Amino acid sequence: MSSSNNSKEAYEKALDRTVYAVRSGSFMYGLDTPQSDEDFLGTYVDSPEDTLGLSEYAGVRYGDDLVLKRLDEFVRHLENGSHFWVEPLFAPPDAVSVNHPSFRAFLDHKRSFLTLALVDKSLGFIKGMVRRGQDEADAMPRAQKQIAHAVRVSYLTLRLLETGEFLVRDVENRAEILGIKEGTVPLADGLARADSMMSQLEALRESCALPLVVGRDLLNHLVTETTLQYWTARGEL
Repeated sequence: MSSSNNSKEAYEKALDRTVYAVRSGSFMYGLDTPQSDEDFLGTYVDSPEDTLGLSEYAGVRYGDDLVLKRLDEFVRHLENGSHFWVEPLFAPPDAVSVNHPSFRAFLDHKRSFLTLALVDKSLGFIKGMVRRGQDEADAMPRAQKQIAHAVRVSYLTLRLLETGEFLVRDVENRAEILGIKEGTVPLADGLARADSMMSQLEALRESCALPLVVGRDLLNHLVTETTLQYWTARGEL
């Protein structure tokens, strides 16, 4: 199975069947500027024929700024702890562009996706961004953006471990993160902040009471309930 289909036809079909989508990236995080791109992430329910038959793709990507995952593939990313896909479930209302009633069960159970798998994946992401920022310190503004990503996800994960809150739009730390991204905060200061927070996160992770992963029974229930409700709403059952 190919990971994505980049054709306009596949994009239009998936967009028509989207059950949840957000304006993601800097807008969702509250870090957008007049120069920011418009990025969108979402998930869609395939037709009964494509779901029960031999569907060729697990999602669609149209250009650089829109990615839609088929519902079962979306859930695999949630199960694996990808903050990139968990974050949209916690998006502020003004960032949500599509929210079909059939998707409600996912939003009702969104805290079930706050797991140690999410923490571990986030730690791996932070370390990777710091490493790349160090290696590419002379390549501005790419290094700045990488360290800004590392610091943003560090604050996100730190708040989760300390308070249980998963705050995607972090108003409190916006100025610092945006300063690193735009270069008004020196890159060395951003790297120092990321290193310091990484040590905090690793210590807190050892005593974390979050579940290791999401239960498979819940995942199967959410996929089945959402799919059947969506097919019913479209008159496809």
